[in-house]
Amino acid sequence: MAEGVIGYERTVRLSIARLADEFGISRATVAKRLTAARVEPDGERAGHPVYRVAAAAKAILGSTLDAEGLTDPTKMKPTDRHAHFRAENERIRMEVECGRLVLASEIEFEMRTLVQGVVKALETLPDRCERDTRCSPEVTEFLIEQVREIRREMARNLRSADAQGEVPA
Repeated sequence: MAEGVIGYERTVRLSIARLADEFGISRATVAKRLTAARVEPDGERAGHPVYRVAAAAKAILGSTLDAEGLTDPTKMKPTDRHAHFRAENERIRMEVECGRLVLASEIEFEMRTLVQGVVKALETLPDRCERDTRCSPEVTEFLIEQVREIRREMARNLRSADAQGEVPA
């Protein structure tokens, strides 16, 4: 069974043109960054040098990347940091305008309105059940206790979400 298996390269190698396509930048920029970072070709394909993707990505993306691949403003030059934060502010403004991002004050208002409505409905539930279904006082007391427990649970969840800086789902 082993003799039928064809070996394969675990390392991905791309040409400058393919790297430029993948990173969305020009071939000249890719070549310049590879040269500046002293990344050597790892072979040749169709007469063109190919580079290991891992080494090329580090050179192309630069040293301002952290472990997750996100830009780290603390490692940027002041002009780059200024441009980064200006772009972030524009992105946030655009997301607010498109409705993909909501201000925390709006969320708090909506949550407060929602919780008030739910609490009002829960508080009147035992009385409505007693009046409309003529249930026994034991059932009414049971409902009152259940409503209290639900309110306690809601309060606990809201407090824990607030402490974590989250908006409960």
